[in-house]
Parts: sequence; C-alpha cells; structure tokens
Amino acid sequence: MSFEAALAKRLLSAAPISEAVGTRVDWMRRVQGAEVPAITLHTISDRRGQHMKGFHPTVARIQIDIWSVDFLSSLALRDAAIAAVVPATMIDGVRFQRGQDVSVRADREASGDGTDLYRQIIDIQFTYTGSMQEQNNG
Repeated sequence: MSFEAALAKRLLSAAPISEAVGTRVDWMRRVQGAEVPAITLHTISDRRGQHMKGFHPTVARIQIDIWSVDFLSSLALRDAAIAAVVPATMIDGVRFQRGQDVSVRADREASGDGTDLYRQIIDIQFTYTGSMQEQNNG
C-alpha cells in the first residue's frame, strides 16, 4: 500500500472522522460544491534520502485541510484528525513513526452559494518506511 493510501486509511479508521466525513477524504482536491465536512490532503514535500545500500526512511510534510460549515465543528474534527495521525503505527505495510512538528491555522472562505466554509489547516511531518524502501534496501 502507498503512503498516501495508508494515511487516508488512518483518518477513515478513526470513528469521529468517518462518522463526520463518511468517505470524503481526498488527495489534492475538494470537489467544488461537494458535501462537507470533508478532508483534503496535500504533499508539501517528500524527502527520499539515500545511502549506499538504499533509501533512508522517507520524511514527508503533509497538509491536512478540514472543511466544515461551522467553526466549532471544524475544531472538533481538526483535533480528531491530529489524534488519529500522530501516534506511531503500521498500516498495511507502511510503518509510521510518531508525527512531528504539528502546526495548525484556520481560514474561512465563501462558497459558491454565499455560505461560509471553515477550514482548519494542519501541517505535519511524517517519517515512514514502506514497501518502496524495503524493496530498494534488500
């Protein structure tokens, strides 16, 4: 399984998140006018250092955007997302070290129908290993 799929699965495996967003966790886009709450994921950087025998664990900085129609529910979903992705774990062959350097900020934007959408933006660094590193190190 890819890191991207494993991270989405981590979020969707957390009951508070899946109850709120259903399956609306997507990489790189939120469909305009689609139902909220929803989560979008963006890779900010993905450093893949190497040594003579293969790859070091990958260090990726990810932005997690929480979309909601009201500010208070966006805060609750933000905190649930942080609780879901920070602990170290293994998901389908992808080993996550504990999430590091977590920062948050908020934003608001008008939707196409004149209502406001509230966005909580989580910036987090993940160090992980998975099938790509294991294949290249063997």
